[in-house]
Amino acid sequence: MMLNLNSSSPQAIMHHGRLMEVAATKGRVGQTARTPAWRPPIHKTVATRGEGIDGLVEAIVAHRAYLEQTGNLVWRERERAASELETIIQQEALHRALAHTDGTQLAELIDKIARRQLDPYAASKLLLDRPNQVEG
Repeated sequence: MMLNLNSSSPQAIMHHGRLMEVAATKGRVGQTARTPAWRPPIHKTVATRGEGIDGLVEAIVAHRAYLEQTGNLVWRERERAASELETIIQQEALHRALAHTDGTQLAELIDKIARRQLDPYAASKLLLDRPNQVEG
């Protein structure tokens, strides 16, 4: 029954440890209105006894072939790369902002946020736009 809940609404998937939103396949490279959505097969396996492993491997190979045929593999790799780049940019921006901000300036901003004199978005904008001139 859970497999039948699949719809055209966005879903989140994990791909190489990154959470990505997957929208309906219509309009994606290789996708047409007639391209069927992947329906994951259910395979009973017992690893300790080696049962069902061959069927599981076949299903994994079939899924890979489906991803390649529909263009979803390329799309997922592109989305993963975009997500990774975004994360690196965020980390680098944080590193640069904090490298140019002394502890006193940062503490003052945090206090202002806590006292609701400044919102976190405005404080972060101050750090990113003028990292050497954070004003009180």
